[in-house]
Amino acid sequence: MPLPNIVELPICIRSVSLFCPSGQDASVLEAQPRTGQVPNFKARKLVPDRKSLKLMTQAVRLGVASIASAVSNTPNWNEIPPLRRGMYVGASPQVGRHDDLSDAIDTAFQSGMFSIQDFGAKGISQIHPLWLVRGLSNNVLGFSSAYHDAQGHNMSYAMGVDGGWNAILEGAHALVDNRIDIVVVGGSDDLTSATDVLGIEGSAGAAFCVLERATNGETLILDRNQYLELAKPYGMLGAATIPMGMALQEFGKQQA
Repeated sequence: MPLPNIVELPICIRSVSLFCPSGQDASVLEAQPRTGQVPNFKARKLVPDRKSLKLMTQAVRLGVASIASAVSNTPNWNEIPPLRRGMYVGASPQVGRHDDLSDAIDTAFQSGMFSIQDFGAKGISQIHPLWLVRGLSNNVLGFSSAYHDAQGHNMSYAMGVDGGWNAILEGAHALVDNRIDIVVVGGSDDLTSATDVLGIEGSAGAAFCVLERATNGETLILDRNQYLELAKPYGMLGAATIPMGMALQEFGKQQA
């Protein structure tokens, strides 16, 4: 069944975190849209366990940092029992850093043609031992749920652009269904190395919102197409696309 494009639910946004090629959080609204990497991003400042950075790709670092920022701006996070804290994350299928295999592949091509024998005998030893581990698509959820003690309902959707949208929808419905009392939803990605393959400019980014059930009759309209349009000037962002549009809309409301 296709995902709906517009949903209205009795929920509210408690905090928002945004990392994109034009900067971070509400400051993005004052800057010109651009593509590429997130400027001045320092994962060490936001990732709770710095030793884990070597286990993370840039997409994972962005996601973990963005979630940490969103949670830190949620005053009542620690007041909610861990089993009632949820986390829904959008990602893209990953296989580690693209350059982790470069030396091994070059070795296998020394004869002018790819040799599976040379790849196995000489190339595998040149592959970083953590290549596969740090490219797992559920790493953002795994690290972040542990860091912030989110023991409630959770899910990671490795579906590219739709992964971010699915994370938002499913996390919101988990709230409405009373499966959890608070939830982090969003996505992160880094497609900067895929620009040549995609044929359009690939970018890196992450955006996450902390949601709770509304208590005063208010509702929140979740609009996939509007989020896509807001994020469009920032390049191909994969699973971060729709969450980024959601964050841009929320920061725009706050400044209105």
